[in-house]
Formats: sequence, C-alpha cells, structure tokens
Amino acid sequence: DSEIWQTTMYLSGLPQVDLEFESGKLTPRERQLANEGAILYDPADGAIDIVAPGGSRSRAALAALFAQHLLQTDEPLKSITLREYDLYSLKRPRDFEVDEADRIHHIEVRMLRLEPIDGGGGRLTVETTPGQTASLFQRLGDWMGGEVAAPDGFDVTRARLSVCFMAARGTRPGRSCTFEIAEPNDCTLKDHKSTERLILEKYLVRWNLLVASVDGAPDD
Repeated sequence: DSEIWQTTMYLSGLPQVDLEFESGKLTPRERQLANEGAILYDPADGAIDIVAPGGSRSRAALAALFAQHLLQTDEPLKSITLREYDLYSLKRPRDFEVDEADRIHHIEVRMLRLEPIDGGGGRLTVETTPGQTASLFQRLGDWMGGEVAAPDGFDVTRARLSVCFMAARGTRPGRSCTFEIAEPNDCTLKDHKSTERLILEKYLVRWNLLVASVDGAPDD
C-alpha cells in the first residue's frame, strides 16, 4: 500500500462582527474565523483529494494550487471518479456495524427524501425534530398506518445521518457529525474535518451505502 500525504490548511472565513462590552460600552469587534481543511495526495496514482468547504469549484482551485506549488507541475488536472451511492437499505431500520476503536456512541437517521417509483413525479421529505423521542421510522409507521419503514412504492433518494462519537473521556455521548448522502453521486462528508471523514468513509463502504465509482467530476 502506498503512503498517503496529508497537508493541513486553514481557509479564511467571512468577516464577522460581534458586540462586546468595553469600559461599559458596546463595542463592535470584527473577526475572521479560520476554517480547517486538508489535502490528501497519493503518490502512487497521483490522486489529489480535497477536504474543504466551498463546493467543487473551490476544491478544484485548491487542487490546482497544490499541484503547482507543492508538486511543482503545470500539467492540467483531470477528475477521475464519481462515487455512486445506494440508499435502499435506509428504507427501514437497520444496524450500523462499527469498530470499538472508533468510539462511536450511536448513529441516527435524521432525514429521508422519498420519491415515488411510478415516475409520476412528486417528493416527500421526512425528518426528525429537536427533542423527538420516537425514531424517524416509528413516526413514518404512525403516519402511514403500516410498517415501521418507508412506504412501498417509494425509493430513498437522499438521507441525513448523524454519527455521535463518545466524549474524549468516558463513554457518554460527545460531538456529532451530521452529513447527507444523495443518489446517485452526492455526499457532504467532504465539508467535514478530515479525521471524521476518513473514519466515516470506511463505514459507507461497510454499510453498503457506497457501492461503486463511475467516471465523472468531484462531488459538489
């Protein structure tokens, strides 16, 4: 196996103005947050993977700068593959197998976008609300008067998953990583920290949500 190079970068966010008290008076203070990103490079096949917010155009520009200044090449970059997702297994409750070492506390399906398979158009989006105790699938069963699952005649075309990691100390719930997957080729994991993304991409394959790669351009 080849060694993957990782370069961490910090991108400036939009300026923000906050109010704070100074000598008893409200005073505006401007600050510009640094957004963390990463560039992953595989010397074996020349693949450059950008983990950063901003969409595909922004990531393409960062890849070009990386190639020009760090790899010192002016050769044009080519997109290599699109990932293909299959959300069929999310039509009903399912187990999400994880490794103990990754310290994942629990995983929850927070949103499903359902589209009818009859081709007549229309779309139904179901999502959980803050403080909801019943699962999304239980509420679907309540509303549809049937099985605790997405109704027959509908496909899942987009889903939102929330992965809750354990706290740094102990086993209580800690930070959560929430992302969306849409058929056929969209996933928002690229906008998350590289450490979380690398862990969860492993599971997308294991959970049979990432099923194939096809020729195309990077995810938006």
